[in-house]
Amino acid sequence: MSVPPVTVLLPVRNGERWIADSVRSLATQTYSNIEILLVDDGSTDRTVPIAREYAGSLLRVVQGDGLGVANALSLGVREANTEIVLRLDADDVAEPDRVRRQVEYLQSHPDCVMLGSDATLISAANQVVGEISHPRDHDAISLRMCITTAFVHPSVAFRRSAVLEAGNYRSVDNGAFAEDFDLWSRLEPVGCLANLPEKLVRYRLSSGSTTKVHWPALARSAGAIATSNLTRRLGLPVAPREMQGLLTLFHLRDRRITLAEMLQLEAWLVRARMRFGPRRLQGGFTWDVYARPLSWLIRSPRTSTP
Repeated sequence: MSVPPVTVLLPVRNGERWIADSVRSLATQTYSNIEILLVDDGSTDRTVPIAREYAGSLLRVVQGDGLGVANALSLGVREANTEIVLRLDADDVAEPDRVRRQVEYLQSHPDCVMLGSDATLISAANQVVGEISHPRDHDAISLRMCITTAFVHPSVAFRRSAVLEAGNYRSVDNGAFAEDFDLWSRLEPVGCLANLPEKLVRYRLSSGSTTKVHWPALARSAGAIATSNLTRRLGLPVAPREMQGLLTLFHLRDRRITLAEMLQLEAWLVRARMRFGPRRLQGGFTWDVYARPLSWLIRSPRTSTP
């Protein structure tokens, strides 16, 4: 099998704390034909010099406009010179075989336009604190995206042409936005989506991450995106009045859900599941789609990430 050139897209602003670990994990991949495309979105620290030190000739730096990660990602996709593009964040780490495994899969599955993987969760001190697993095949992913995202963003590899066809990453002018969930949802009709059942990235949990800092706004945008996905999956011309509120609550969970609300959401999700027919959907989605709403009845309210 040939070894096509690939781009690893790395947007960053002031990431000097962990950029060495991130870039080093890419420079030591078992795959040999990589360009690391770092989009510097207005760093005022030593992020870029540190990245150059560890990546050497593998690194290409593009200056972003300082308008946030979605704009930096959009710029990076446009600037990439390869068809296969992989994502990584400046505080995450790629396992040594990550690029090779994803390129091999995409080469052997030409209908797949985006491929993610499971991930190991690590702390700021590099301690393993958990793992993330998502559905495997396209239909299971489509069902999951009726309520929430189905990918670990820094684990994904995608075909650049498909992302451009879907409209690339988008941003909004009035605050934080779930740009990853938005793109995945627009890619779903373009081609097949999949996740590998392997932990190919180490995903860092830190108190200063964009997700934690801007969670309420991100949750509201995720609720709106999920509403659009579920409405389309149900074949409805417009979303029922209460749907977006319930799906936003799924992400926010700032109060306990009522039994009536839970049953309404369950009814929509069961109908969405039935539209796939009787076959088994690979890569467990049962907890999110059925059991997780039950937990809202007993869980104490909170406003942090799920």
